[in-house]
Amino acid sequence: MKKLLLIVGVVASTLTFGQSNESGTIHVRVGVGFDISGGSAEITMDGPPAATFSGDAAAVGVMYSLKAEYGLADAFSAGIFVKRAGLATVFTYGGFSSDAEILGGFGFGVGGSWYAVNKDKFNFYLAPSVGYTTLSMDYKISDGNGNIKTTTTNYSGLIYGINTGVNVYFGDVAGMFFDLGYAGRMISSTEDEVTTDLSLGGVEFSLGLSLKFGN
Repeated sequence: MKKLLLIVGVVASTLTFGQSNESGTIHVRVGVGFDISGGSAEITMDGPPAATFSGDAAAVGVMYSLKAEYGLADAFSAGIFVKRAGLATVFTYGGFSSDAEILGGFGFGVGGSWYAVNKDKFNFYLAPSVGYTTLSMDYKISDGNGNIKTTTTNYSGLIYGINTGVNVYFGDVAGMFFDLGYAGRMISSTEDEVTTDLSLGGVEFSLGLSLKFGN
């Protein structure tokens, strides 16, 4: 009877206190994902003559990410991220339209994770983030009369998001993560007296390798 109680106690202790994030845990995640976004675009020409064109923008593409976080407490970790994105983007300004061109570049920033569920081999988290991005695009614009103009635009600005997901560990160190959330970009470009403001927001899904060290 005493042996049985001892075994039950050990198992219960393991189930209760086994955690994949603790103070001092180091998390590293490498992943690939997809981004589907929509939003608005505005072009302002200083002139003369001065003019402003407002329209819509839509983008879909692939992203690669690297994220590292440090456990601050059992329920929280914080760290940094780097992203590489390539988005096929289409602009529409009234009667003017663009071909689908690649908006690509890097982003980096800071973020954190709050662990709603924190087990030894599994956790469920909510993760806000904010950062800065630089992107460039070579695109062609048609005026509807057969006239084509090719332009290179360099964008920079704010990126932000909030994601939820899970880490599933197959051993003490390695596992996989699955992540879904909202990603936003507020970026702009000023070249040759022309300012372009682009605001995009949409769904982001990613998965990949999840590693943890130190617990």
